[in-house]
Amino acid sequence: MPTYTYRCEDCRAPFEQILRISNCDEPQTCPECDSENTFKTITAVNFVLKGEGWPGKDLKIDQQMAFRRKKAGVAQEERRRDASMRLAPNVGGERVDSWQDAKSLAASKGKDTSGYDKQIAKTESLKSRISKD
Repeated sequence: MPTYTYRCEDCRAPFEQILRISNCDEPQTCPECDSENTFKTITAVNFVLKGEGWPGKDLKIDQQMAFRRKKAGVAQEERRRDASMRLAPNVGGERVDSWQDAKSLAASKGKDTSGYDKQIAKTESLKSRISKD
């Protein structure tokens, strides 16, 4: 059964009654002053429409997707920024002109040179692609 809200004309107290639809227009007794001089008030209906196609759900989904797009844009910008920072050939902070020079300098200082081979291969590959174009 639905809940109806009433207001007393005499003491202005609001109150609720659970009634059948057929009885909702009958005068109700005020619980505060026992007056029957009451009227039914209009209240907002409280229910949720579930499923696809309802404005509330669509708005929520739109907001979620906007948040995800914004978050993805930030992540993409960070990746773009990180990609612009390239490794510079160096040995212990001492910069040199090429990775081959860095490997030679590291060998002369008695350091492990195995990490430089990958960078040398990348540089060679990049140079060969550029020269083909």
